[in-house]
Amino acid sequence: MADGAQTGQVPPIVPPVTPLVPPSRRDSSGLSPRQEVAILFGVEILYVKKKDGTLRLCIDYRQLNRVTIKNKYPLRRIDDLFDQLRGAMVFSKIDLRSGYYELRIKEQDVPKTAFSTRYGHYEFLVMPFGLTNAPAVFMDLMNRVFHPYLDTFVIVFIDDILVYSKNDDEHAVHLRIVLQTLRERQLYAKFSKC
Repeated sequence: MADGAQTGQVPPIVPPVTPLVPPSRRDSSGLSPRQEVAILFGVEILYVKKKDGTLRLCIDYRQLNRVTIKNKYPLRRIDDLFDQLRGAMVFSKIDLRSGYYELRIKEQDVPKTAFSTRYGHYEFLVMPFGLTNAPAVFMDLMNRVFHPYLDTFVIVFIDDILVYSKNDDEHAVHLRIVLQTLRERQLYAKFSKC
């Protein structure tokens, strides 16, 4: 990860244990059970039902975010991004699936992502949603991945990619380039949102 949750000296944050969906029914992608470690950090969690009926794990990182040194990576204004589209007639939007999970957490920052449930103590090995620096760190990754194509036929904004072209033939070439780049970097699109 390009930038961890830099907090300096932080006192332990340990909330009460919260129930979690049983292990057989949860998506444990990016989670590491850490039953053997001392619990110095922990945050409150809850599940929210999404439109498609699946559950989204929501983690309250407000206490950690208050003491985190903010990443100053510039996020471009949406208005500025749309100015680039002049002359384009064909567009495709690609939404990345679990984009933040592509970023590994620095080993020394893993305990800061901890939460406890009645099934055990867990820590994220990858960037969870809710950390204050997650959008900036992910935006930096996306800009590095698509650097050769930015302002030519690609706009990225956090985990959204817009491919734009003047005609269908040009667009087919641009889409192939973008999809090949995603494949090479092992970044995956959520086609239900494309």
